[in-house]
Parts: sequence; structure tokens; C-alpha cells
Amino acid sequence: MPALLPRNDRSILGAVAEWWRRWIRARSDLFDLDSCGADQVERMARDLGMSVSELRVVVRHGRDGADLLRRRMAALQLDPDELARSEPATLRDLQKLCTMCRSRGRCARDLTRESADPTWQDWRDYCPNAATLDMLSTLKSCSDVHG
Repeated sequence: MPALLPRNDRSILGAVAEWWRRWIRARSDLFDLDSCGADQVERMARDLGMSVSELRVVVRHGRDGADLLRRRMAALQLDPDELARSEPATLRDLQKLCTMCRSRGRCARDLTRESADPTWQDWRDYCPNAATLDMLSTLKSCSDVHG
């Protein structure tokens, strides 16, 4: 049936299907968290440096919750894998803030806009990670110059 739809409608159907898969996966993860005892959930949250309510928000967004962070870091020519090796706590903090951010839709639109116009900088006005990402970019630039 999708072959009978115009290309535009197929991409919409694909987007809806992807949203549905992510929603089901997130619900499953939330169910897994709910099946743990309250003390286990509190311990997990404490180990991750967040409250139980923050942990629930992160789990609700699913495994792809920090995808926007990876895209933003790529736009800034920062390597999240390198940061995970050198500063894992910093990466976890960035991921947590990104996942819990209320401007995720705007960020996704801005990342798309930036691919067309790399000088677009308005994301710094709302991104909770802007200061840290700017600092990491500055450190990388200094390292590239002196390295």
C-alpha cells in the first residue's frame, strides 16, 4: 500500500511508524523501571546523580533521548565518544539536561536549519547545555591549535 502513496505521504507514514516504535520502546523501558522496587529505583537515580522523578523523565524519553545532543556535538565538531572516555560525568550531565529539555522540538528544527546555514546560532538562547558545549568547543580549538 505505501507504494500507492505519493512520496511525501510515505515519508509521513515512515515518521509516524518511527515515532510509534520509539513510543513502544519507551513504554517498555518505563514498565521495566516500574517493576523495580522503590529502593532499587532510588539507588539507580542516586548512582546516576539525579532524582527519581528525573530518572523517570529520562526513561520515558527512551534510549534515543539524547540523540539531539549527539547531533549538536557533531555540528560543533565534538566527539561524544571521546568525551565519554575523558569526562564521563560531563557527558552524563549533558545527556541528562538534553533529555529533560523542554525545547527539544525547537532544537530538532534548529539542527535541521543549521545544516542549511552553519552560522545559525540561536540554539544558545534556549539550550541548557550551551555554556558547557561552548567551553568544550573552546577547549578543543585550543587543543587543536597547540596540539
